Amino acid sequence: MARYRALVLLASAVLSVSASPARSFDSFIPTKTQSVLPRDGASSSPEPTPFCTPYQDPDNGIKGYCQCSDGNKYSFANSSDICPYTSPGPAALSVHSASSSTSAQSPDPRCTNPAAPDEACFNSLDLPDYIIHWWNDNQNDCGETDGFADCWYSKKTKYAPSKCDQLNIDPACEQPEWSDFQSESQNAVQDFYVTWVIWNTQGFFLDLYNAIGGADQTVQDGLSSIVTLLDPPQETGAPKPLEYVLDALTFGLSLYSEGSILTKALLRSAPQTSSLIGKLFPSGTVDGEFSDWSQVSGDVGKVTDAWKNSVASGLPELQNNITAFIAFNQQSGLSGIRPSLDGLENSMSQALNTYAISDIINTQGLVASRAVNTDVHALQTNGTKLEWDTGCGSGYTEWGVCDTFFWDGTDTYGLTDPEHMTKNYNNELNAFFNGSNPLTTGKLLFTGGLQCAQSSGQNGGAGPTINSQDPTQYNCMSTLRICTWTYSTYGPFQDCPNLPDKNAVLPFMGVSGCIGSTDDTSSIDVPHAYLGGGILVDAPGNWASFSVCDNIDY
Repeated sequence: MARYRALVLLASAVLSVSASPARSFDSFIPTKTQSVLPRDGASSSPEPTPFCTPYQDPDNGIKGYCQCSDGNKYSFANSSDICPYTSPGPAALSVHSASSSTSAQSPDPRCTNPAAPDEACFNSLDLPDYIIHWWNDNQNDCGETDGFADCWYSKKTKYAPSKCDQLNIDPACEQPEWSDFQSESQNAVQDFYVTWVIWNTQGFFLDLYNAIGGADQTVQDGLSSIVTLLDPPQETGAPKPLEYVLDALTFGLSLYSEGSILTKALLRSAPQTSSLIGKLFPSGTVDGEFSDWSQVSGDVGKVTDAWKNSVASGLPELQNNITAFIAFNQQSGLSGIRPSLDGLENSMSQALNTYAISDIINTQGLVASRAVNTDVHALQTNGTKLEWDTGCGSGYTEWGVCDTFFWDGTDTYGLTDPEHMTKNYNNELNAFFNGSNPLTTGKLLFTGGLQCAQSSGQNGGAGPTINSQDPTQYNCMSTLRICTWTYSTYGPFQDCPNLPDKNAVLPFMGVSGCIGSTDDTSSIDVPHAYLGGGILVDAPGNWASFSVCDNIDY
């Protein structure tokens, strides 16, 4: 839409503006003005009511516009322009639009009834500019103790004293009511919405604080199920820092942001302040180590307490810094009704479960085999002459599992224990992924493990890390060791570094007959999850047919 420009024309002289025009932020919906005659120089002329009022102040480098009672809107050209003051305007002033075909902008109808707050109104009402100007005019009167939020509540509401930048037992941040602002002659709508967003921001942090504290039991239950299912070895390898548990839990916030505009807004606005990101992801703030996942449940409360305290200290970073406050709420939607964070507890638990499962699988010496661009169900049913039944002829479960395999839509993964290659992990995969609130998902465990190996350069040896440039991107929630099948020979893998000693048998997989079997060497020794080169119809060379060894367990 074309923008209009307010032109100040003089009939016989140049109008000189010696001082910046006074700021006037009238209500978003301009009040009707009385009809007045043009001033003709007679001293008896009544003082006219404004015909057009400035809506922003260009003197601070922000272009503004005149909102006029005839419904038209005109943009400022520079700081020396002023709005026409009377209707139809003094003889010396008239308004010329850049395009007579462009219709005037109307107030956003979603923001005309603050009794039903709308998430669009923080931006539609241009509250960022309104807040900046108000703060510039008032911050010196607020003293050294009050930041933006409490100063606003003190000066613009009936709810003072308040502490909207704190999470206390009684936070004293009262919910605003539209009826308390309607008597204002100016700026009632803007004042209500700024107050509403301050209150909602405090409420969001309080919800986050409570969700972290409420996740203890959910997290402990998940870890207990994993320990029972996988029976991890005790005190295997060097102890890991307990902060890994904290980092994995905080991944739940990033994980939850995939389905929540609100949490994504919080994370994306965090870099606007120097320390808010550290408050939300407080890595290194909890002491201790662990070697046994069966004991980690007892430390969950210690970890969540550290996170809660850090989040509470982060609220002032948002409420008292208008740069961060504006950046967050331009995306948050908190000028509307605050959404629930009920699902966050499950996301936190799922994030830690993913790390725990992958770490336990690694300590057990298992690897995740990967077949690139392979759909094992299609492979079983499209006519390829497989020598064995993969168990995937009937398709996948709703969580992507068939037999011992998981398909992420591109690649097929399977768990393999090189010392017990006949083992089928279908029960474990279903236990991981089944249900409306699963312990983890195949994409988090397998695809996430691949992403971790590729980004960290450590196949199975990395720890959870946060991307400080974009905290919505988590890394190494899964540290699963990923080994990719090769198709140039029977096997084994084209890429499988950092294998523990117990996996030394892997390089020989695919070259000998089934160990301990009387079968001839045409039966190739491959694991149950095999999807190597032998699956090809046109195998290179004079390859023998093969089958999975299923007569022994060694």
